[in-house]
Amino acid sequence: MAVWPPSRRPPRQVDELGNEILELGAHQRGILEELEKAHVYIEQLDTRNREQQRKIRELEARLAALEERLNANASGRPQP
Repeated sequence: MAVWPPSRRPPRQVDELGNEILELGAHQRGILEELEKAHVYIEQLDTRNREQQRKIRELEARLAALEERLNANASGRPQP
């Protein structure tokens, strides 16, 4: 499995025998950069998810209050 998509891979380097030369430092830096990007993206998703969960709880509370008022009206009880 390749770390980088083909368009982002560094150019291949080969020695005089045709063996591929891999610059481990550059390779590890590339992996670290991708990991950092993924970490930032995950943090953004987590923040967005927490905000959506907060909104859902707020909407559920509003819905419960409205349902309670509707049920009170249907049974003839006065509204608070």
